[in-house]
Amino acid sequence: MKTRITSFASLFSLTSATVLTTLFFVVAAQSGRTGQPTKSEPGQTPRATPPSRSDKKSTSVSEREGDEYDIVFSTSHDGDIRWKHVDYEQVIHSGQASFVKEINRAAAQGFRFLYSLGGYGLTVVKRDETEYEYVGIETRSDMSLVTAGLDEKYLPLLKQGYHIVSNTTNGLETCSFNSITNANDCSYRHFFLLERQKGVQKPREQNLIYSIPGWKMKMGVELTDQVREGMSQGFYPTIVFSRSEMLLERAETSGQPGDDKPEVKVVTSGWHDDVKKKISDLAKEGYRLELISDGVAVMYRRSNAAPPVSYVWVDTNKKDFENKLAEMQGQGAIYRMSSPGSKGISDALVFELRAGEAGHRREYKTLKFDVQQEEDRAENKVKIELTSASKANLRTINELAKVGFVVRGLFHADKVGVLLERSVNGSD
Repeated sequence: MKTRITSFASLFSLTSATVLTTLFFVVAAQSGRTGQPTKSEPGQTPRATPPSRSDKKSTSVSEREGDEYDIVFSTSHDGDIRWKHVDYEQVIHSGQASFVKEINRAAAQGFRFLYSLGGYGLTVVKRDETEYEYVGIETRSDMSLVTAGLDEKYLPLLKQGYHIVSNTTNGLETCSFNSITNANDCSYRHFFLLERQKGVQKPREQNLIYSIPGWKMKMGVELTDQVREGMSQGFYPTIVFSRSEMLLERAETSGQPGDDKPEVKVVTSGWHDDVKKKISDLAKEGYRLELISDGVAVMYRRSNAAPPVSYVWVDTNKKDFENKLAEMQGQGAIYRMSSPGSKGISDALVFELRAGEAGHRREYKTLKFDVQQEEDRAENKVKIELTSASKANLRTINELAKVGFVVRGLFHADKVGVLLERSVNGSD
């Protein structure tokens, strides 16, 4: 057998020279050809990776009863470590099936999805009193829009009570130059993880809005108008798929304030402006960051006249990351969310600074995770598990949870990082 240590950032990355993405990161799709989302793979019956009914204890689920957190991931895929001489589709689908099986095993033992870097990569689950179940769906399309082909597979499951909790959105798979059109023909693959309370078939009310990417299209303005229209009917943004696509959900099920509607603005980056500057400018006017993805953000301003804030992006790949994190902690900064960069990798943490509230302190810690792969040639499978150091870090997370730390998110650095936070004095 062959064993190799592999970071989550490279695990399941596609190895041919034409492939430009990995399957682990929740990031924004690249703007591409114009046109509305269309159903992919016409004529085929939509299939979802179903919940596993196995009661066998998962190797990824914490062995100690009562732990608050666990880490779930795909524990195997068909083929070999280097993906040579294998059925590419079988490798992908077997990896997806393994992940769905593992997260359902965790759910059966009392855990619920909390954070993910997208798709079927590393996922943090948290103990919950209610039991949930999960399915996975995949879409294929020749359009860069994340939701192309989604309606065909998602709508039947939405009616059964499932909703999207995680997805790969920078799903560019291959590109080849077309000499006739003098442009690249590209294909896209996206994986969506869906959740519902076990056995409860209560549909959520959701609307998809989008602005067609184009040279002169002011997508931020158009999306703002659509969000405002949705909010007037009780729908609020819950997922930003890309710079041009967003999912709205009725407030009764999304938990948004239905009676005190905030002012809202959607800002997007352009050729000559950066979304960070637009966020900073609106923050000075009293807007607060609600959702973010690559090149797009949703911001709210509520009627209670909260004081203006400022936002700081901390790059998780820089050598001074830990020093910057300590600096944010010293300034009383509040962690809000991770933010993907131009390559679609969640490699920045966004902190909020509030004037006059430096006394409210939060303590931050980070832990890193990677995996090792073992090739089983007899079974023609690659088996995957956490490294010994990562298993120790999982135990550390649960020990920290006992003294008040909570998992706040995931980020990408040299390995996959988990951010933990504890309130020292004061609260939001």
